[in-house]
Amino acid sequence: MKKISISIVLHNTNLSTAKNVIKSCLQDVSFKDIFIIDNSKNNYLSVLEKIFSVNYKKINNRGFGSAHNTAYKSYNLNKKYKYHLIVNPDVEFKKNTIKELVFYLDKNNEVGAIMPQVRNFDDTLQFARRCLPSPMHLIMKRLFPNSKTAIEYEIKNHEPTKPIQLIGLCGCFMIIRNSVINNNEIFDERFFMYFEDFDLSRRIAKKSKVIYNPNIFIYHGSNREHKRNIKLFFYLLLSAVKYFNKWGYTDKFRRNSNKKIFEDILQNIE
Repeated sequence: MKKISISIVLHNTNLSTAKNVIKSCLQDVSFKDIFIIDNSKNNYLSVLEKIFSVNYKKINNRGFGSAHNTAYKSYNLNKKYKYHLIVNPDVEFKKNTIKELVFYLDKNNEVGAIMPQVRNFDDTLQFARRCLPSPMHLIMKRLFPNSKTAIEYEIKNHEPTKPIQLIGLCGCFMIIRNSVINNNEIFDERFFMYFEDFDLSRRIAKKSKVIYNPNIFIYHGSNREHKRNIKLFFYLLLSAVKYFNKWGYTDKFRRNSNKKIFEDILQNIE
């Protein structure tokens, strides 16, 4: 069994942006282990297959999670690889980033998913790791981003200094252990985009640890397009409703998990 595969989903992505993330991946893995799923309306990104010899598949756009599932199922990745990396096209990272995270997973068999620290390209912290959201977290973050509730949601006042269990991982860069995935599908395809990463992390957390490692970092563009695009904002609202319908608007697991996160973080940084 090979060590790690990578899926990258493109949607009308700038060619140079797509090239950069592939170049980052090629520092640590072979081109044979990179699987590109193209949701774009046209075929101009197919040139990536010729440039890098990566695996490339053009499909109709059925959403972010569905596209990653297409790579996972079409190429039978869970049977061929021990780990799988989900990475956004607007991500870049240094050599050995993937290898260091894989080394951590190899040494900690109880860990089912891991995410590194996510930074903006100016090296500021992106706050991509979060506590599990409640409806109030989302409302306050949207309307009053400097409120206590919004700050709590993004854990803005507490950045861990060492690996810690933290379920609210961001799907922009997440490595999963394939043995914790059921039915040969990573994501719940009811989520077209947004909240599929929280949903995945919660499902993994039921059977193994979900870890945030602040000692390893990547860079992520994070243009927050949903704040400017009414269509994407609609997808955000729709996914939020689906998420809370699935996991509950009043959620005991969320309350207990978030309480433990803050207790662990305070102990972590002391």
